[in-house]
Amino acid sequence: MIRLLLTVLAFSTGAFYQKTTAQSIIAGATAGVRHVDISPDRVVAVTRPAGPNTTVQQFDSLDLDSDGRFDLRLVAFSTTWSQAGRTGTSSEALLLPLHTDVEIAAASGGPVIIGFTPSSEIQSSLPPPTGSPSLPNIWANPSNLYRNAALAHIETNPAGGRSYGYWNSGQDIYAGVRLRSTAGAGWAYGWVGLQVSNLTLQSITLTIKGYAFEQLILATPQAAARTWQLYPNPAAEILRLRTERSGQLRLLDAAGRVVQQHILTAGGEQELSIATLPAGIYLLELTTAAGRTTQRLHKL
Repeated sequence: MIRLLLTVLAFSTGAFYQKTTAQSIIAGATAGVRHVDISPDRVVAVTRPAGPNTTVQQFDSLDLDSDGRFDLRLVAFSTTWSQAGRTGTSSEALLLPLHTDVEIAAASGGPVIIGFTPSSEIQSSLPPPTGSPSLPNIWANPSNLYRNAALAHIETNPAGGRSYGYWNSGQDIYAGVRLRSTAGAGWAYGWVGLQVSNLTLQSITLTIKGYAFEQLILATPQAAARTWQLYPNPAAEILRLRTERSGQLRLLDAAGRVVQQHILTAGGEQELSIATLPAGIYLLELTTAAGRTTQRLHKL
């Protein structure tokens, strides 16, 4: 109880705290997190023409923390093959982490990405696998993700046919994702809302609904105070900043959209105009050679 009270107090006053324990997020939750509602939905879809040895695919990418680096790739894929009189067809939807600072919840013993139903908890400790597999579910990055791990998959082959995947039902389900700013930094846990539809041996549609994350808060109060100062807060028109390190400053609204970007130089006081911004709560994010820190701003 004491730890929770200190955490809330530090955030509400614009201070910083270090992530020292496993964090979590509720699948589908939007209150108190950094939520991005993708509207209209982004759709990745393919329909494969008839014919042997034909493959079609389409993909999209997500930059979850708006740092200019793509974090996830979403793929819709359909193929047919023929070799030595044997034929096969398949369609699948894939979710791929693109670097080691992003990981997705996946099975370690099979090609399956874990799906979370609404209101279930996403955290460091993943639920055990269902059914008979004894290998645990894991947080996977490009180095340890099971080959061809899928959201949904359907196929026929000379041995018969099969389908698998949490998203085969066509319902809205959430993928568990965790993200960090740099190697060694704390993980922020989140979800990506996805739906797979039109799943046949010739077609598949993957719809991206939105995503949400815990706020990335990376520094201790003492370190933050030494690195940069912000005043006044709340502010109505002019914001003054003083920083010991040069870096990039981004101002994000409650939906996680970048509304201002600035280059800051070390030493001295710098002024930013926020007069045209709507009143509300914003997040200031400063990235320097020492890492990334954030601070909450109340715009009057």
